[in-house]
Amino acid sequence: MTKPRPVPDGYATVTPWIVSTDTRRLLEFIKQAFDAEELGRAVAAGATVVTRLTELAWGDRVGRVRDPLGSLWWIQERVSEPTPEELARRYQDPRFTEAMHYLRSTLAHALDTT
Repeated sequence: MTKPRPVPDGYATVTPWIVSTDTRRLLEFIKQAFDAEELGRAVAAGATVVTRLTELAWGDRVGRVRDPLGSLWWIQERVSEPTPEELARRYQDPRFTEAMHYLRSTLAHALDTT
């Protein structure tokens, strides 16, 4: 299986715009945390896991961390490109329904604790 395109057709990449009270510390965190492919490096750099890596029905894997300054980061990767038939099956699969519930609940909790 070939790896899917990181940015699906019709979508654009995003450049973050960040306002910080401690830019030096934030840049050091970014350097340590996101020069990696997984959440583990962010945690080692001082982040806390908000949402563990979770695969979603439409083919993305998502995780969230809160950095030492309190910023919430979404780490998302396209891991598969399901066919329309596979999407229909996945939308009926309780595993993917539970994944969406988990994503929503962990985000709601993270936003309530800011």
